[in-house]
Amino acid sequence: MSSATETLCGQAFGAGQDHMMGIYLQRSWIVNFITVTILVPIFIFATPFLRLIGEQENIVVAAGKISLWCIPFIYYLIFNFTIQMYLQAQLKNMIVGWLSTLAFIFHMMFSWIFVFKLNWGIDGALGAMNVASWASVIGQFVYIFGGWCPNTWKGFTLAAFVDLWPVIKLSASSGLMLW
Repeated sequence: MSSATETLCGQAFGAGQDHMMGIYLQRSWIVNFITVTILVPIFIFATPFLRLIGEQENIVVAAGKISLWCIPFIYYLIFNFTIQMYLQAQLKNMIVGWLSTLAFIFHMMFSWIFVFKLNWGIDGALGAMNVASWASVIGQFVYIFGGWCPNTWKGFTLAAFVDLWPVIKLSASSGLMLW
């Protein structure tokens, strides 16, 4: 669904309507946040659902445990992909690359600490994934909110809540197209 952000931000950038890019970014956060929140019960109730369809018990237990760790990750995806599309539409690819590199380094470091040094196993691997992922998003927030996108980010605005239906339709169609 984040590819809708790329489309809208790219069009706004090309048309010289830089101020709209921040609004489109916020609209995509709203739409994606609602969508992910609707999907969260699937992750919460993965164990009973998998039992209901007759999956093997060892898989049910493992998948149920892993699915709970995925909840923070799916919320991370809302921000990561939309911000990447927002930044790439402005030709700010280097910051995306640097933050992705740092996230990779953090992921390797935290995986090593959590899995091998602390012996947390799968929980450690998933925890490392979440910490490294959110570190990347926090870096993106710092970049945007810190003033490095002065023409496109004017702060949070209620204008983001206006005309959400076209964004929902574009997001849904983009998501289905990629799926």
